[in-house]
Amino acid sequence: MIVPSDGRHSLLPSGEGPGEGSYFDANSFLGEWPSRRLNGSPPPERDALVSQRLRLMDRLGIKRAAVSLLEGVWLKDSGVANAELHALLRGHEDRFLPLYTLNPTFPTWEEHLSRCVNEYGLRPGAGAVRLLPAYHGYALEDAAPLLDAPATLEVAVVLTVQLEDMRMQHPGMRVPDVSPADVVGAIRRWPRQHWIVANCVYNQARAIGADVPAEARVWFDLARVQGPIDCVRLLCDQLGAHRLVFGTNLPLHVPHSPILELADARLTPDVDAAVRAGNARTAFGL
Repeated sequence: MIVPSDGRHSLLPSGEGPGEGSYFDANSFLGEWPSRRLNGSPPPERDALVSQRLRLMDRLGIKRAAVSLLEGVWLKDSGVANAELHALLRGHEDRFLPLYTLNPTFPTWEEHLSRCVNEYGLRPGAGAVRLLPAYHGYALEDAAPLLDAPATLEVAVVLTVQLEDMRMQHPGMRVPDVSPADVVGAIRRWPRQHWIVANCVYNQARAIGADVPAEARVWFDLARVQGPIDCVRLLCDQLGAHRLVFGTNLPLHVPHSPILELADARLTPDVDAAVRAGNARTAFGL
């Protein structure tokens, strides 16, 4: 364990596995990506993805992770991804919280949601919905019928602003980020909905947070917040520490970046514990 110059123990995990002080990863995936190998080459068998991820989580001190199936980004029928995710996570409910991908442009999205609720057990504290408007090609203002449903069910919505930096995207698959204005518009329309705004960079999080109602139930994950200097402390001051949650965007990004950013912030123990895990439990209704 690293000991900073001021004598306090670093907030980096010691590698001894989850315990007090561990992380809740509010934004992650299992699966493969069409343009690059994310889980080794050749990729592991499907069932091995879970054991591989659990070993990594134990090594980093991540006690629980909210997770979607990565192929759901590109599959035309995201219901297939949700069924596969449910099967993969069976028996690991203590370590994973499923994030089911819904696409309002698909003709049977209501059936997909119904299956998540009635067959997979989607309810507050037992799962959430992930939206990928940029990848699925819709404006949030056009997704009102879908967004009304999670609000009624009282399950959180993980609104994904980006997955990869534009410079990392395949030339044939360029996808722009969801604009801060569109995110703010959705939050203002559904202020009682629990929103986890995923994969914002610092300037996007600051712009969104500055324009949402004070009473809005919105959190921002730290997976893509990689600067400026003291970025986590700045967001604590600008948005409120109660709005920040730890996230990794695994396996698209390495998890060490948000771990190091949070450690470098040197937050007080109670605030640090809230950002590492407590705020995510509140956001997901646990």
